[in-house]
Amino acid sequence: TRIEAVENQQLRDQFINSLGFSNDQRASGQVQFNPPYPYGDPDNEKAAVIGRLKTRFVPTPALSHTDVMLVLHGCSHEVADSICNYGFAQINFSDNGWFGKGLYCTTYAEYACKYAKGGPAVSTPPKPRNEHGEYVVVVAWAAPGNCYPISRCTDYLSPLDPASHSKYYTAPGAVAHHLENNFQSHYACISARTFQCQDGVRDGVDADFDELVVQGTTQLMPCYRLYFTA
Repeated sequence: TRIEAVENQQLRDQFINSLGFSNDQRASGQVQFNPPYPYGDPDNEKAAVIGRLKTRFVPTPALSHTDVMLVLHGCSHEVADSICNYGFAQINFSDNGWFGKGLYCTTYAEYACKYAKGGPAVSTPPKPRNEHGEYVVVVAWAAPGNCYPISRCTDYLSPLDPASHSKYYTAPGAVAHHLENNFQSHYACISARTFQCQDGVRDGVDADFDELVVQGTTQLMPCYRLYFTA
């Protein structure tokens, strides 16, 4: 229904400074750039998934070793206020995520809208609308850094069970599974049926949704609020 720009100079400066610092570190070799996957890629799924992620990158000629992209995050109006005022790190999750501990976003508007309304699961309580009957999605710039692509072959204990969890899943109250060493984000293609990793990108499967999990605050900078009605 409407778009509202986010003007937060502090968050913008943090993001831009972090981009420059990361680019310089990786260009100089102080930080490993595109490290090998620790468990290999036996079925070439990871190569296909990371190739898919790269199609989301926005050209940035001044940054030779750092990529940026636009992502969306569906949430309540209260959480959107917190994000736009203080950054994504202010969000506290009831669990630590299905694909590692971090800040979750997507490149799919439909998927973000599901979370803005309550969540993809039918049983999730709906989030309240504002006085105009609207829900909200926050659009942000993201810097994934070294990104580890999730694949069922190496990252699921039961790869053939479509409803099984990845090894990075952390149940509420359990010790969190952090992101892979030398990687600043995880990326997964998502099935709309199970909301788990969708296999077969290497064979041309077009995933329903995706999830990007970033490690830290300065990897995300809110830039718009998008309002919509049911």
